[in-house]
Amino acid sequence: MKIKFLVAALLVTCLIGCTSQGSVLVTDPLYPKKTECAGDLAAFIASDAVLKKRLELDIRTGPLPDPIQSNLGDLMSSHPSAPYLEVVGSDVGLTALRKNIDGKVKQKAADMMANSQLKFGDDKIKVLQEIVPKLAESAQLTCMKAGYSFTAIKSISVVPSDAANTPPTPIEPAPQIAGKKSVDVAPAENTPIVRKVQEESPLPQEPAPIVKAGPPRVDLRSTIEVSFDEFTKQTKYEGANVAEDSRDLVFLRAFENGSQWLIQIYVMDHYTDWTSAGGWRLYRSAWGADGVSLETTLITRDFEQCGSSLGCSYFEHLGLEVTREYLEKHRQTGLRFKLVGKAGEEIFFIPAAHIDAFLEATK
Repeated sequence: MKIKFLVAALLVTCLIGCTSQGSVLVTDPLYPKKTECAGDLAAFIASDAVLKKRLELDIRTGPLPDPIQSNLGDLMSSHPSAPYLEVVGSDVGLTALRKNIDGKVKQKAADMMANSQLKFGDDKIKVLQEIVPKLAESAQLTCMKAGYSFTAIKSISVVPSDAANTPPTPIEPAPQIAGKKSVDVAPAENTPIVRKVQEESPLPQEPAPIVKAGPPRVDLRSTIEVSFDEFTKQTKYEGANVAEDSRDLVFLRAFENGSQWLIQIYVMDHYTDWTSAGGWRLYRSAWGADGVSLETTLITRDFEQCGSSLGCSYFEHLGLEVTREYLEKHRQTGLRFKLVGKAGEEIFFIPAAHIDAFLEATK
């Protein structure tokens, strides 16, 4: 799974102004922990900034608009924890930091993201609200093990707990005896008011209406594109892209020719290699989280020219064959799967709502 805030985390590394090589030697025993600390800090700052923007604009699904994404840099560079990243980044260097983000940090965040998506589905605000505190805790722990004493790794997107958890002060109702009510009796002259309890049947009370909050459910069937080829007499169904990273593609597609059906998960994985060696991951198999092997077909591979500081970019396009029955099993939970290659692997997730819409559209 490519995680959008990790792309933003790579942007953070461009803002801190550290050199390619750090001041700490690679042979230093704490060097691996320092690079892990830097990667965790970058992921935390980026995810926190993304969550803050989503909360401000109430964008729960889909990617952030391009103008907002372009302004994330200012928010991340002014983050309270950005000076910490600058310190660690100057120690380990830009090359090691980016390699760590694309390696260990990505795997850690992918696992967090997948588990949260199983609970919250497409609601990215809820997913990030669960992930951001975990990333902050992870950054605090790894940085401490690396020998740093950072005490203010705090979120800018989380409401303070004392404000969020303080309930409103309840209004105490006047004490009353069940089935009875108090009435005033006119007093005799020069005598105090006397209160008398009068028997009365309790009045029936209407139950309070139950109000369910939240936005109305969106019918995703309208996102399924259907086309017909008059020459092959084949109907093609193509679902919406659900990849977390805007550079990736993950969608369901199907080809119908009479009674014959072919259903696939189409995946285009874009990844960057920061090492001098570089190379393809050479994906050759795929597995569902339930242990089921998915028949994998390589469609094509693309390559982008390497940059001196941006690494080498690779694209691998694959088709994973699935059956309608297999999708039915994941209709309520979503489908998490892993691509496995000779030199790498990647995890992706298709939300339940998109599987449901695809199955409805291809009945």
